[in-house]
Amino acid sequence: MTSVQAITQDALKRGFLAPAAATELGRLFEEPGELSPQELAALGRLKEALARGEVISVQRKQYFNIMEELVLTELLAQIVT
Repeated sequence: MTSVQAITQDALKRGFLAPAAATELGRLFEEPGELSPQELAALGRLKEALARGEVISVQRKQYFNIMEELVLTELLAQIVT
């Protein structure tokens, strides 16, 4: 399982939040229990980066095609880099 810190670090590094990462964040928030102070800080950094446009969020389609997702992630990584 991926942590909030890892997802935030990856999004800041790449410049975009991939649909799979956004889904994983949703799963992390569905788990019982509170977020740690480190997780809250990472989430705050991600929210600020999204608000400033430093990180863009890529929307997921209604259907799931793993190859399309992999290609989209690679394409965005090449464009942003």
